[in-house]
Amino acid sequence: GYLRGMSYRNKQGLETEESDVYQRMLRLAWASDNLAYRQFFSAELLPEGTPEQIEWLNDLQRVSTSPDNAVNIQAAFSRVNIPEAATHIQTPTLILHSKHDAGVPFEEWRFLATHIADARFVPLDSKNHVLLEGEKAWNQLWREFYGFFGIDESRYPDHFPGHVISDSPDSITQ
Repeated sequence: GYLRGMSYRNKQGLETEESDVYQRMLRLAWASDNLAYRQFFSAELLPEGTPEQIEWLNDLQRVSTSPDNAVNIQAAFSRVNIPEAATHIQTPTLILHSKHDAGVPFEEWRFLATHIADARFVPLDSKNHVLLEGEKAWNQLWREFYGFFGIDESRYPDHFPGHVISDSPDSITQ
């Protein structure tokens, strides 16, 4: 998550207008068969996806909720403003975020990390909000995830394309 929704991010007074336009586009995307509207959000979340992956995301979005519920969820996300609450988190925290994500600005994740004591913030080298298997950031995500929990990544070789398991189940090689 993030600490400040779209309505509270510093954008030179455009926060409310941007949030309103975003919600109107959201309703059109969910309620219309017009591919241009549906692509709007998929292009934001998966800019480096293949046409098949983008179409999958388009379809997933439409079957996951109704147009009204999509707008209500986004309106609630837009009003999130909880920087003070994050300062009370007293648990190990790993924050992973794509450097060039158009869905949620990179600086919002850095802002989150500065409000949680001892948070580990890891920028991922991707434009995608939804990471794709095979991109460089995919391996980075899994290495950070397993490392954070102290799990030997060799137990999960399927997450690391290009790795080959040797005869021993406890080893992995490049």
